[in-house]
Amino acid sequence: MYGKKILALGGALVLVGGATASSAAARTTVTVRVEGRNKTLLRATPVRPHSGVVKIGGHSCPAASGAGAVALATHNSWSGKWFSFGFEVFKILGETDNYTSTKSYWELFVDNVAAQAGICDVTLHRGEQILFAAVPATGTEFPLSLRAPTHVSARHAFTVSVEAFDAAGKAKPLADANVDGQTTDSHGRATITLAQRGKVTVTATSGGYIRTEAQVRVS
Repeated sequence: MYGKKILALGGALVLVGGATASSAAARTTVTVRVEGRNKTLLRATPVRPHSGVVKIGGHSCPAASGAGAVALATHNSWSGKWFSFGFEVFKILGETDNYTSTKSYWELFVDNVAAQAGICDVTLHRGEQILFAAVPATGTEFPLSLRAPTHVSARHAFTVSVEAFDAAGKAKPLADANVDGQTTDSHGRATITLAQRGKVTVTATSGGYIRTEAQVRVS
């Protein structure tokens, strides 16, 4: 699994001297989400990286890259350390994850696929979903998706569906996922009821996968 950590550079590393993001990627709107070990640290947040560079520990990365996106979305609330191989992210939004002390690390996913380059080398494209997730150093962790109605009535049952992505980013229904205390069936579906009115967050979790959530307006 340590090999995965090095290969994925997938949010953990920023390579020095890598390819720069193209100017065409500048001003492209993407969404950034950060999932910590035990909770969501940043819900999907749209950002528009600019041209130029962002500074990380005295080094520069293209602003129109994965590094620029996470810097904007977190208001620069992230840090790490430069090594001979590049920059390893240790902390995002107050949560520290690294291979030595927590046996976990920050991995970057682009449209639910683990990045195969460092965050300085990830060129952004319009509409992409950027996910930073604290994943274990051993075992597997893949993203989930949760589909739910945007508007429901209080105390009226409604159906949600959960899908899991594989290493290639292909999604399939996931059985036995937990959605607010209810378990999905073989088709990835579960029926839930919400009593609280207003904007409510519904969360899906399952062992070996990265949690996800959807917001539902309840009236």
